[in-house]
Order: sequence, then structure tokens, then C-alpha cells
Amino acid sequence: MTFWPELIRAVNQAEGSIGIAFNVYTIILLWKKKFALNARAYRISITISSIHAILMSLIVPIFASASHVFHYDKFIIVMYGAVASSPWFFQQLAVFYSFFCAYTIWEMVPASSILQYLSVTRSSLSMPLRLLAAYGVCMLTMGWTTVSKGAQHCFFFYQSSDFDQIVIKVHNLSTSEYFIAFGGTFHSTQEHPNSVLRLALEGIMPSYLVSYLVFGTCIVKIHKALNFGVRLSQKTLRMQRKFFLMMMLQTLLPLLIFAFPLSLFIYSLVVGSALDLYTIAISISVWSIPSVQAIVHLSFVVNDNAASSKEVASLSHCQTAVTFRRAIRARCLRLGSRLR
Repeated sequence: MTFWPELIRAVNQAEGSIGIAFNVYTIILLWKKKFALNARAYRISITISSIHAILMSLIVPIFASASHVFHYDKFIIVMYGAVASSPWFFQQLAVFYSFFCAYTIWEMVPASSILQYLSVTRSSLSMPLRLLAAYGVCMLTMGWTTVSKGAQHCFFFYQSSDFDQIVIKVHNLSTSEYFIAFGGTFHSTQEHPNSVLRLALEGIMPSYLVSYLVFGTCIVKIHKALNFGVRLSQKTLRMQRKFFLMMMLQTLLPLLIFAFPLSLFIYSLVVGSALDLYTIAISISVWSIPSVQAIVHLSFVVNDNAASSKEVASLSHCQTAVTFRRAIRARCLRLGSRLR
């Protein structure tokens, strides 16, 4: 196998393995830690996010090493590995699964913000109701994109000898190497009325805008409540602010990761150039998200554990000092009674 497929396989396998390992470790730490009753919903929320990241990471070691090629007006999904020699059904399943994982990156965004908003402002609601409200919105969005015409656009990606030749040229492949290439054109054609632009406008933008609109609204309300609206103990307020910071990082870091490859993509559209090998930056960005989110989750869990340990140590120190003072006082009283 030539250089580029080997590099893509190595990077994908590393990102997938690291994503799985980090998120499994996060779940183990989460369930070893003792949470206050009013914070247990957050443990479930982080667990769900970690499981989602594991499922996203699994596509690389199980299905294929996936990459993308944007060549002028053609967008191509390239897959190496076992899926390249599998039946057509499994190839389509791999394409659909990769689309589903990409969609859920932003469709899962509102859950944690809704959950914290309800925990801070509607604490009388039971934990199951809060979780149902938070993830119900996400499930509705996912359901809409799954059954809508926009989600079905992932099946308009088709195989073509033109796409194969572009991949062979860009990745410098020999004709004996196994790969599959599904692609589509940016604009509609008479032969293929669906397009990448239509996918973006009908399949991606509606759920993307709804998800971030809900997230932004909840963020403003949570910030207002934590600073001006509700009365909480210092310990609870500190924990809520840590979760708020973790949630912001978890949501905004993927946008920062996508910023550079997205800028390249927009630049190529404006000037009419071919990204070709530079499109690999988009692939690397997508599969790095589970690892990045796991690091954010771990920072919250580890820091919270450290804070709890300090509180326990401080309380133990205070109790020891009080006990010592009481012992000295009792001894002084006994000595005074003997002198009398």
C-alpha cells in the first residue's frame, strides 16, 4: 500500500483507539466517584456523551479508515480496509453510519445545556423528568433528520469511475489497491438532481441551527441564573459553574477544531481550486472530536475529585483541631478540680 492510504489508516486508527480509551476511562472514573443527589443527572449526561463518542470512534477500527477528497465541484468519501471488499449493503451502511455520527455531533449539543438549565431553575423536577426533557429534544431532532428527505441525501452519494480516477490520482494509488469511493457534485446535474449543496441546506442546516439556538438560549439563561437568579450553597454553586465551563468547552472546541479545514473548504469554493490532499485535514478534525471531548470530561471529573478531596481534608483537619481543643479543655478542668 502506498504512502497516503497508510498515513490515513495510521491516523484514523490512532484517533479511534485514543477516543475509545479516553471515553471508557472517563466512564470508569465517573461511576467510581460519589455525586451529590442533585448532581447525579450530570453523571448520566457525561456517560451518555462518552458512549456517543465511543460509538463514533468505533467506525474507524471496525468499518474502515475513512477520508475525504474535495476536487473542484466533486466531494468524495474514500474508505479503505475491510469495508472496501465487503458487500454493497455493508458499504452503504458504513456511509450512513458515518453520516449519522457526523449529524449527532451537533444534534447532541442541546442536551447538557437543557439539563443544567432545569437543574438550576427547576430543581423541583425529578431527575428522570429532567433527563427526558433534555434528551427528548435531541431525540426529536435526530428522528426528524433520520426520516426527513434531508437525511436521505446521504444515499445519493454514488460510485463512479470518475471518482475512482480522482482518488487514484490524488492519493497516488496503484490499480491493485482496494478502496471504495462514494461521491457527489456540489451542484445538481441532469443525471444526478441531488447535490452536496442541497444536502447542506436541507439535511444539515435545519438541525444545526435548531441545536445551537437551543444551546445559546439555555446558556444565557443559566449564566443569568447562576450570577443573579438563584440562591445556592457555595459548594453547589462551584459545582454548577464547573459543569457550565465543561459544557461550553465541550460545545465550542469542535467548532474551533473545524475552523481551519472549513476555512480551506470555503476558500476552495470561492477561488475554484481543488483541495485534494488538503481535504485530509477535514477527516482528521472529524475523528479527533471524541478524544477532545473525553479530555474535557476528564478535566471536570478529575478537578471535581480533587476539590472534593481538599474539602474532606479540610473538614478532617477542622474536626481534629476541635477534638484537640476539647481534650485540652477537659484536661485543664480536671487539673483545676484536683488543685481545689
